[in-house]
Amino acid sequence: MEYLSFSHDDNHYAVSLNRVRYIAADNSLPETPIAQSGKKMINTVQFEKQVCQLLGMEELLGAASKRHEIQDLTQQLKDHEQDHLQWMDALEQAIRNNKEFALSRDPDTCKLGRWYNDFHSDDQNLTHLLKKFDQPHRRIHQLAGELLTLAADGHQQQALKELQHHRETTLQRLRDLFADARELVSGSLRPTIIMLQKNDTSMVGLKVETIGEVFSTSEPQRDSSSDGFLPSFACGWLKHVKLVEGVRPTIMVIDPARLGVEDVPQQPLASAQSA
Repeated sequence: MEYLSFSHDDNHYAVSLNRVRYIAADNSLPETPIAQSGKKMINTVQFEKQVCQLLGMEELLGAASKRHEIQDLTQQLKDHEQDHLQWMDALEQAIRNNKEFALSRDPDTCKLGRWYNDFHSDDQNLTHLLKKFDQPHRRIHQLAGELLTLAADGHQQQALKELQHHRETTLQRLRDLFADARELVSGSLRPTIIMLQKNDTSMVGLKVETIGEVFSTSEPQRDSSSDGFLPSFACGWLKHVKLVEGVRPTIMVIDPARLGVEDVPQQPLASAQSA
């Protein structure tokens, strides 16, 4: 029997390939929340002129996904970049106005430095990229002592000229690294919607973190000995599944018939959006 695999938080799942109707990037099927007969709101997508419920694995499992971790990490990178733009602006104002510079001159005690020194990742590409932050980051913080001393010695214009030079070189190098890191992090997941045949008349969409591959199994690989521990939306386990990335000891099989509500209100999406 053939299955389509997908992953969520490093765990692998599968659904029977004969239930798969369509696979698409999550942004290609716009989501619309609609009311379910006085009950809670549900997310839907329109597919083949039918309003279909859309579920996410994090919703089914009742746990946050890597997507949230990636969003948090991306925001942290944006915040640290903004901190250093403001740091350079504050240094310029201190030089121009002969004011005290109160921000950190130590690259290890600023927010980026503390975060950088404590951050660990299993992604070797990200770890390698972050190592490149060290040199430009330390050079930027060295500027405070150098340029403030230069300005205090009566060379204000030269100090400002040096500051502008480092904005265009050292700071820009750091900003490029921030952009590369955000792109690497955000590209590590490829959210996908799998449209599944729920029953003879209806379909359901399942949003997954990363789509996997099609694989085949034999009947002996089905394991029903632990079915009592299965969540309500699953129908069994597969053992010792050989995937391109290696052998997975167990893979949980999702049953589309057990997903979502029984009946989805078939109101036009335009009406749902204006409600």
